[in-house]
Amino acid sequence: MEKKKEPENKFFSLSKKSPKRVMKMIEKMEDKRYTVKWTCLNSLVSEAHLLPKIEKVVDFEEAYPMVEHLYCEDNGHPAVDPVVLVKIALIQHLYGIASMRRTVSEIAMNMV
Repeated sequence: MEKKKEPENKFFSLSKKSPKRVMKMIEKMEDKRYTVKWTCLNSLVSEAHLLPKIEKVVDFEEAYPMVEHLYCEDNGHPAVDPVVLVKIALIQHLYGIASMRRTVSEIAMNMV
């Protein structure tokens, strides 16, 4: 009569020399804490989504000459890019969000 071979456990095995369990060496996993992964945000958004369609049709660069006289070049802290402000206001209007603060938090939450 043949001896049945017990299925081998990945982490424990019975040693022939002693009846107690002996821990097998576990393979060390690759350390991924210091790995950098680059992702293009455009690849995460479907082309059928409303915002990429707007981005294709609207030239947001036209906002710079319209607001250039409102920005000071030599004093004050760095300003928020006017195109970013226009896009935030547009998203606020399109999605019916009541406050600018809520819009910014929604954008931050839904970006990634």
